Amino acid sequence: MHRETVCSEFCDRADHDGPSHPPHCSVCVDDILPPAGNPNFFSFAALEERTSLIPPANHSAIAQVSGQLFRDGHYKQAALEAYIRVIDEVKRKSGLALDGDSLVNRAFGCENQTPVIQFNTLQTDAERDEQKGIMFLFKGIVGLRNSKAHSNRFFNDPRRAHEYLALAGLLMRLLEIAAVSRTP
Repeated sequence: MHRETVCSEFCDRADHDGPSHPPHCSVCVDDILPPAGNPNFFSFAALEERTSLIPPANHSAIAQVSGQLFRDGHYKQAALEAYIRVIDEVKRKSGLALDGDSLVNRAFGCENQTPVIQFNTLQTDAERDEQKGIMFLFKGIVGLRNSKAHSNRFFNDPRRAHEYLALAGLLMRLLEIAAVSRTP
C-alpha cells in the first residue's frame, strides 16, 4: 500500500493500493523513485527524468533557493541552501544578530525567558512542550547545515534530499504563522 506522497502528506485510504491515485492524493514517491536500498534500479537518465517530477519543497522560498539544485542532482547543496534560508528567516523574523544554537535558543527558548518567536501562548505545559519541540527541530536544521557545510561526504539520495527540503518547508511555514515579541 502506498503511504508516502510527493506532497509529504500521508494517504491512509485502504483502497489506495495501486498506480491510480484518489483525488486527495498526489503521486506517490514509490511510483517515481526506485526502492530505497536499490540505487541501481534504473539509469541516471531515468532517475533524472523521474525526480524532475518531484516538487523541491512545498514552500516557495525553499523552491527558490533549492529547486534547481535538487533537479540537477545536487542534493547536498540543495539541502544546505534550504537550511541556510531557514536560518536566515529566523534571523530576519527575530531581529537577532546571532547564529547557530545561540540564535535558536534565544529565538525559541522558553526556559527562564520569553521567546522572541512563539508558536502558541505558552500557558500550559503542553504548549511549552510544543514550543520546545519546534525549537529542537530548528536546532536540528542548524546541526544539519553545519554538517553539510563542513564535510565532503557524497550524498546522492533524492528521496532523503526531498525529505530534508520538506522539513525546511515545514519550518518556513511555522515561521509564517508564529507570533513575534521583540521586547526583552
